[in-house]
Amino acid sequence: MDLSNVCFWAKTTHDGQMGISVRDHCLNVGCVAEALFELLPPQLRTLLPRGIITLAALHDIGKISPGFQAKCPAWRAKYRIEPHEVAGRETDHAKISQYTVAQMLGDSRLENWAKIVAAHHGTLPGRWAPEIWEEERRRLAQELIAEFGPLPDQPAEDAILWFTAGLITVADWIGSDEQRFPDKLWCIAQRRQKAREALAHIGWKQITPKQSLSFSQLFPRLREENSLQKAAMEIITRPGIYVIEGPMGFGKTEAALAAAYKLIEAGCANGLYFALPTRVTSDRIHERVQPFVNQICAEAEQVRLVHSASWLLETAPPLQLRPAVQTDRDDENDKADEHARAGRLWFGSPKRALLAPFGVGTIDQALLGVVAANHFFVRQFGLAGKVVVLD
Repeated sequence: MDLSNVCFWAKTTHDGQMGISVRDHCLNVGCVAEALFELLPPQLRTLLPRGIITLAALHDIGKISPGFQAKCPAWRAKYRIEPHEVAGRETDHAKISQYTVAQMLGDSRLENWAKIVAAHHGTLPGRWAPEIWEEERRRLAQELIAEFGPLPDQPAEDAILWFTAGLITVADWIGSDEQRFPDKLWCIAQRRQKAREALAHIGWKQITPKQSLSFSQLFPRLREENSLQKAAMEIITRPGIYVIEGPMGFGKTEAALAAAYKLIEAGCANGLYFALPTRVTSDRIHERVQPFVNQICAEAEQVRLVHSASWLLETAPPLQLRPAVQTDRDDENDKADEHARAGRLWFGSPKRALLAPFGVGTIDQALLGVVAANHFFVRQFGLAGKVVVLD
């Protein structure tokens, strides 16, 4: 089959026609990942290789494959492809993306980078297999590398790998919003601008804290800090693990919040997640954290609440993503529709507290980031760069 004039679709339209191309979608997601990266706290950015942006752009390169493309009847009809011509071909594009990236990395020590590229549907897809059209996939890969930079050339520890998996997944969810990223032939500068606008639309931004607030300004109902609170503000000045102990009613919550403010003010963190053991305690602390956030932020910020019944207490309408309809499914693989639903759920339900700058919720919502739950690495990504208080 001559591929020189073939259009490779990434998403289909609501009426089942070919929508945005693989190339355009990959460029859009790369630009979103780039914009997300720029909003990370400086000390977090320094831990990450720049090549992770390119990995995000490459996430769907496996869609350039006959097994995937044949899922769209309009594509088969346009290029006069008979079903038997694509029978037996790999239909899981994540596996093919993994294979192509692994071949381009060319080093078994870097194999994990290829694996996390393929994890954006929630879990690792398993062992990859060779697939035809590799030359066409590499052609697009080289274009993406030229735009976003070289691939990582060093192995990484698990925390960075899973953070990257979360970045890729969130960038894909946002870049799949058909209202923000329609099927248009934009230049790269326009794509970058659209990416920044998309993040602003869902409230993803750097926090602008007020400077040099005193304890009494943080908590106007309290006259001055006690010895515990003063010590917390003086000692907790950089990222780390700290334990605050004291008798009941001695102001441990205010001590933790005051220390969180100092870290956010210094640029060491870009948000807060306050985790508690039960829904009831979460609800009560939420009522205390919102006034605190109002005090420390130059712009209005809402503290999101996350637990199984938090939707009962939410007052603001949920932000919605509108991923394009996809027909990339068959009897063996229904991951794409599940992926689109997952994106809507994360941004359109109480789960978004883990991605929002400020959140209060139950401890289990954070702990799910370190067990083999679906999209566990999105939780890790959402909490990275934040002050996490466990009470």
